[in-house]
Amino acid sequence: MNYPWISSLALITMQVAFAEDHSSKAYIVETHNPHHIAIVSSPPPIAPQYEHKVGVGDGRILYERTKNEDVYFSTDVFATRFIARINHPHGLHVHVHRYPSKTSFLDAEVKLGYNFLRDGKDHFTPFGGVGFMNANMGVFKHAKFAYASTGFKYLHELNSVFGWGFNLKGFVGQQIAKKKDSKKLEAKKVGFGADMGIPLCFRFAKNRHWDITVEPYYLYLESNHEHASSVGSKLTLAHRF
Repeated sequence: MNYPWISSLALITMQVAFAEDHSSKAYIVETHNPHHIAIVSSPPPIAPQYEHKVGVGDGRILYERTKNEDVYFSTDVFATRFIARINHPHGLHVHVHRYPSKTSFLDAEVKLGYNFLRDGKDHFTPFGGVGFMNANMGVFKHAKFAYASTGFKYLHELNSVFGWGFNLKGFVGQQIAKKKDSKKLEAKKVGFGADMGIPLCFRFAKNRHWDITVEPYYLYLESNHEHASSVGSKLTLAHRF
């Protein structure tokens, strides 16, 4: 037998308790049982949340475990031929040039971390990972690295449709193969670098199961006192479930 007045009394009691401490807040959350309510100390998510995300794009295949306040896991494979190199700045000018068509870049990585959600709209995920990189750009001629990485992902949801964020990854690795005819410009031994991106996420469809993310990025790679920088963009269509 259900007693709706018990829920009302519990709500009044909680309101009185929190009223004594203005730094605390109580939020009412709906449950599957219409006669029951849940009172939590943090606001509910501003947009529908799901546990998994699968995405594809131009040269990209992505899987992420996105359950909030739980373990994060992802596999991400990204390959592109559309990148541009950045020369050293001269004064206040930075010269950006398109790499030749034979340029290519491949990155495959597995990450493990933890998903934090704050205020119902700020997602923060620190992670560590391992991966493989094949860089054929600038001074790097088919330089292949096995690497370890660490970094974080951040996303701020403005509403149920649009969100923006900042991703940062640092990595260090050992070259595991090189071309037989490589010369002094060939990458050797240990390599390290950084990858930064600004994801712009647009969610759509019923219950916001789908999203399109555009992520401009900057990549820096250095090995054996040789280095290269590039800029590009990742376009991903994803389904959440």
